[in-house]
Amino acid sequence: MGERAGNADIAEVALALECLFNVPAALDLTRIRQVSKAGKYELEPWRPLVGENLFVRESGAVASQFHMPEAIEPYSADLVGAERKIVLGKKAVWTVSR
Repeated sequence: MGERAGNADIAEVALALECLFNVPAALDLTRIRQVSKAGKYELEPWRPLVGENLFVRESGAVASQFHMPEAIEPYSADLVGAERKIVLGKKAVWTVSR
């Protein structure tokens, strides 16, 4: 590997070790999001582990599986201290009763 090969994100490596290979990492992944915010480093909303939109689902078919997170998430939101959310979008079905 050369200097321009890039460095792996330690949190992503720890998550992969734990989730894919059952190797315990000595990192508290539930605090990773807090550490990123404390560093005042602007992160992309879809960034693995710490992205704000990572566990947000738009209303519709995927949101209907919200009660069964393992069907739509590669790993649990609890593992990284994230919160699941549903937002209304263009796929929302509105029912009006008169």
